[in-house]
Amino acid sequence: MRRPFVFFTIPILLGIIFYYYISTKIYLILFLLIITLIINLIGLKLNYSMTVFILISLFLLGILITGIKAEGSKLIKYIDSPIEIKGTIKEVKSVSEGESRYVVDVHNINLEATDIQISEKILLKVIGEIKLELGDVIDVRGILKEPLPNTNPKLFNYKLNLLAENIYTTMTIKDYSIMNVEKGKLNFLLRLKMGFVNRVEEGLDFYLSEGNSSLMKSILLGNYSYLDMEYIQQFRDLGLAHILAVSGLHIGIIAGLFIMLFAFLGVDRRINISLTITIIWVYGYIIGSPPSVLRANIMFTILLLSQIFAEPYDSINTLFFALLILIILNPFWIFNIGFQLSFIATFFILYLTKKFKPIFSSIEGIIIKSLVGIVSVQIGLFPILAYYFNKIPIISFVPNLLLVPIFTICIVLSIFLIFLSIFTNNISYSIGFIIDTLLNFQCKVIEIINYFPI
Repeated sequence: MRRPFVFFTIPILLGIIFYYYISTKIYLILFLLIITLIINLIGLKLNYSMTVFILISLFLLGILITGIKAEGSKLIKYIDSPIEIKGTIKEVKSVSEGESRYVVDVHNINLEATDIQISEKILLKVIGEIKLELGDVIDVRGILKEPLPNTNPKLFNYKLNLLAENIYTTMTIKDYSIMNVEKGKLNFLLRLKMGFVNRVEEGLDFYLSEGNSSLMKSILLGNYSYLDMEYIQQFRDLGLAHILAVSGLHIGIIAGLFIMLFAFLGVDRRINISLTITIIWVYGYIIGSPPSVLRANIMFTILLLSQIFAEPYDSINTLFFALLILIILNPFWIFNIGFQLSFIATFFILYLTKKFKPIFSSIEGIIIKSLVGIVSVQIGLFPILAYYFNKIPIISFVPNLLLVPIFTICIVLSIFLIFLSIFTNNISYSIGFIIDTLLNFQCKVIEIINYFPI
C-alpha cells in the first residue's frame, strides 16, 4: 500500500463527523467494534480480503474516540451549581479594560464543604480590573456553565471551538469572587515560555514602530490579540490570514535557519537535525501548540528524520499521518477552522503543484513556482473561505505573490533582531529600520489593493 495513512485516516474522520451529527450509544459502538475486529482476525487467518471490514472498524473507531472525548469531562456534572475551584492560570487569553479571560487548570473543587481532586481546564472570564498572570494559583467561587452550540446554522460554534481546546465548561465572575491569589512556582517550561514571550515583546517594541511591532508579535507568537479586528479583517479579505497564523511557513523558516546555523558552526549533521527538531517543538509549546503548528512540526520532524536515516519521504502520506495523530489526540480539532485551513492548504500545495508542474515545465523561475503554489492553495481554500466568511478573495494571488516574500524576509530579520538585541544596539537599530521600511511598504500595498471592490 503506497499511502497507508490515507487509507487509515479517512474512515476515522468520517466516524468523527458521524458522531457529531448523529446521537450514538458508546457501548453499542464498542460492541460493534469488537465484533468487526474479531471478524477481521478470522478473515486474515483464512486469507480473505478484509478491506471492507477494516474500513468499518476504523469508522467505528472514529465514532468511539469522539464519544469518549465528548464525555470526558468530570466538571460537567457540577454545572449550574455554586462551586469553589482552585487552579493555576495556564494561559492568558485576553486582557482588556474591565474584562479578562484565562484558561485555568483546575486542581480541585469544593462542593458543599467536600474537596474533590480533579484535573481539567475551564475558561474563566473575570469582570473587573484585577489582572492575573501565568502561573498564578487562584481560589474562586462561581457557577460553572456548559458553553452553548450555535443555535443558528452556519454561525460560529462556541462549544465546538472550546472542545477543540479540551475545555468543556466556562465560568464568568466578578473580580471580588476571587478569594485568593498566590504566585505559583513556575516549572522550567513555563519560565521558558514567559521569558521567550517577554524577550520577543521587549525586543520588537523597542526597535520597531508600534504598529509594525504588534504585527510581528502576532506573527511570531501566534496571538491575534496584539492586532485590532479591522486590521485582521483586511488580511482575511485579501487571502493573507495564513500569514498571521503560525504554520508551515514559519516552522520552515525557523527550521531552515537553525539547520544552516548549526551547519555553519560545524555541528554534526545528526546532532544538527536533532537540535533543530527539539527547537521547533519547544517553539510550538511556547506559542500554545495550535493545530497548524503541531501539523507542521510532525511533518518537519518526519522529513528531517528521513534525511538522517536515508529513508524515502512521501509528503502526502506524512500529512495524513499528522492528521491521524491529531484527531486521535482530539477529534474535535476537525471542526476548528484553523485546523481545516492548515490541512487543506497543505494538501493542495502538495497535490496540485505536482499536477501543474508539467504545464509550467518549460518556464523556470522562483516567481512561477511561487505563483503555482499560491494558486494551488487558493483553489483548495475557496470553498472553505466561501462557507465560513461568505466571500471569496478573487485577487488573493496578487497580494500573496507580492507580500509573502516580504513577510518571509521580515520574519527572518525579526528572529535575528530578537537575538542580536541582547548583545548590540547598533545592528539591532539597523535591522529594525529595514523591517519597518518593508512593513510600511506592505501596508501601502494593502491599502492600494483594498481600493479594488472585488
